[in-house]
Amino acid sequence: MLKKIYSPDIACKSPGFSLISTKGALLKIFLAVLACYLGLVVLAYIFQRALMFPAPLRVPDPDAAGLPGLETVRIESEPGLVLTHWLIPANTGTPDAPYAILFHGNAETFEAGIVRAAHYVERGAGVFLVSCRGYNGNPGKPSETGYYKDASAAIDWLLSAHKIPENRLILQGASLGTGVAVEMARRYKDAAALILETPYDSIARIAQHHYFFLPAYRLLKDRFESDAKIGALEGIPKLFVIGGRDMIVPNSHSLRLYSLAAEPKTLVKLENAGHNSLYQYGADETIGIFLTETGLDKDLF
Repeated sequence: MLKKIYSPDIACKSPGFSLISTKGALLKIFLAVLACYLGLVVLAYIFQRALMFPAPLRVPDPDAAGLPGLETVRIESEPGLVLTHWLIPANTGTPDAPYAILFHGNAETFEAGIVRAAHYVERGAGVFLVSCRGYNGNPGKPSETGYYKDASAAIDWLLSAHKIPENRLILQGASLGTGVAVEMARRYKDAAALILETPYDSIARIAQHHYFFLPAYRLLKDRFESDAKIGALEGIPKLFVIGGRDMIVPNSHSLRLYSLAAEPKTLVKLENAGHNSLYQYGADETIGIFLTETGLDKDLF
């Protein structure tokens, strides 16, 4: 008579037990990966402003800027928050001289505005390099609404203190600052021109492009949605300057914003320029030609 022999080794090797064991291991791996991913999403949400606003720690020295007549001005953006900006008064000899209002990018300081200011200074125009909270040694924490408040307070001060007509303003932004320039053009409807260097359609879309593995579009607090505003800016001449080798703001996003913009508008693509090298490939000449061809050079200078 045959005896039944129970062997733990044989039982463990049975197909049913092996399948259950494999499923359990896969479930544990899946849950571990999911936990890591959700943790990454939470960290990205918490620290998103640190990623978006990597303000350089250095404080620019106005004496080293090499811009004649440069002044530092302190303006209250909101109660208790006073920011420093750089101003180069106009030197045209006329009371209604134009002023270029420059808005810097998210990893820039006033120093980046020096090259942008040079060709305006040569023409005798005034230049106002606007900062935002948390940048250029200024107090406060940067945000989209904060940048708008700081820019608007600075422009209001300039219009009032220097008795400048709104239609003498050239609003010019670079990178992140293009969203600020678009918002200021929406608020100051009589501005003479809007110049956008390496513009995006919305920061939310750019974030989703770079962080495709995260739900960045939905999580972003500071969205800078220029695409929702640019179409309403009718009448103001617009210049879009993009770099053919821009790896930060893909050309498709700049071109989408351009397609949504109302006339009059001009697009110039500097084929060999990257995101931060437009002026090495003729951006200043491009802006000069734009001002001439639109008649702004004659009307403003």
